[in-house]
Amino acid sequence: MRTKDLVKWHRAVNEMRYKHTELELLKEMADEYNPIFHNHVRKYCEDNDIDLDDVKKRVGLSTTVKKGKQNHERKEEKETRMITDSGLPGSVSDIDNEEDNNTPINQEEHEMHSIFKKLFKKLAVHLHPDKVMGLTDDERRDRLEMFKQAKQALDEERYFFLLDLSDRFKIRLPNNYNQQTRWMKARAKELDSQIQAQKASFNYAYAECDTDAERDRLVQVFLKQVYGL
Repeated sequence: MRTKDLVKWHRAVNEMRYKHTELELLKEMADEYNPIFHNHVRKYCEDNDIDLDDVKKRVGLSTTVKKGKQNHERKEEKETRMITDSGLPGSVSDIDNEEDNNTPINQEEHEMHSIFKKLFKKLAVHLHPDKVMGLTDDERRDRLEMFKQAKQALDEERYFFLLDLSDRFKIRLPNNYNQQTRWMKARAKELDSQIQAQKASFNYAYAECDTDAERDRLVQVFLKQVYGL
């Protein structure tokens, strides 16, 4: 492989690694700040004589009549996610589901998964405790954990993790570097959309607030957008 192609490949791998890490951290942030934000909303309403439950009833979002836990969680997620009226593109999964399974993109995804599935099987020989002799109990636990992480990485298309393990155990990498680079660039754009959707949430905006005044202003925007107050 030419040096310039190798540089592009390394850049694509590093970009994928960074974007996956950023998205995971943003999701953790959203989970952490979701209850904090909603508690602030309720406290703001109490301090300003706003009957939030009554408001929800009037707009058809009452929490007193439960229609199942999943529906309620989806509704709260929607309330927290949509921060602007301009809207963002739908999720990548929604878009992908509309694609025909025989499109070039899906065909390449299938080829990539097949290639890295073979790489995973090679890794399993080095990772699964039943395949490796002479390991201590601690080493068996460590290898089993790496095996589980590698399987999860394969399922989630975090192929860079498999590449890192392959380098660690001196396993020959798949030589379709140009195809990998092309696929990773396309995947990076999908991750960008998911990252921007996370950053467009009220949870993220709340985490970015530095003062109570900023938090109160954000709550006002939330109440106006979601409940029309």
